[in-house]
Amino acid sequence: MSNKEQPKRKQFTCAELIITVVIIGVLVIFVVPAIENRRKGFWKQRHCEISMKQLYTALHCYHDEYQSFPPAFTVDAEGKPLHSWRVLVLPYLEAENLYRQIRMDEPWDSEYNRQFHDQMPNVFHCLEAPLKKGDTNYMALTGPETYFPGSECRSLDDSALDRKTTVLLVETATSTCWMAPIDGSVETMPRVFCYHSGGGHIAMADGKIEYVKVDNVLSAKREMQNTE
Repeated sequence: MSNKEQPKRKQFTCAELIITVVIIGVLVIFVVPAIENRRKGFWKQRHCEISMKQLYTALHCYHDEYQSFPPAFTVDAEGKPLHSWRVLVLPYLEAENLYRQIRMDEPWDSEYNRQFHDQMPNVFHCLEAPLKKGDTNYMALTGPETYFPGSECRSLDDSALDRKTTVLLVETATSTCWMAPIDGSVETMPRVFCYHSGGGHIAMADGKIEYVKVDNVLSAKREMQNTE
């Protein structure tokens, strides 16, 4: 047998090794964190979608029991706002013990009720929103042409409203204490959906949870109508 020379394996030069190491370093420094941030952003957005669904379910459970949605806020004998709908749905969010401790005949910010401001259930917390403890940016859409006209209750059976195009809840660019009788109206709500990339979630009266890439609630409603 003839002994033929085996082809020599190509050896990396020092320059090639340095370039390879630099490329790997760039990938580790820039690409990997970008992928990780994208993954985290997805799960934060998913968290808000699930929270919106839980809040809609709680509102629907309230509706099943009382044949209407809760009022946007409760009032005292003089008509002064006391508590938000967010407090009224606590029993349907596995937070009945918290609900029983709150004094419903006192304002949300009374000396006694202030102790519950930092006990906000996680369902009201947007992971993207840099809010102080006890604040939420999940709000009901209030007004005469919504299911939250104020201290009055409105049923899903109200023929004046279309479930498919009427917004119940929105993620907003503003925040408030979760117990406060404060929400946003179609007329006064500022630009919304600033905490997620390019949009935010809305809950429709028919149960749909949508991620809408729009600047305000009115155009969100128009967008929903245009998809019919």
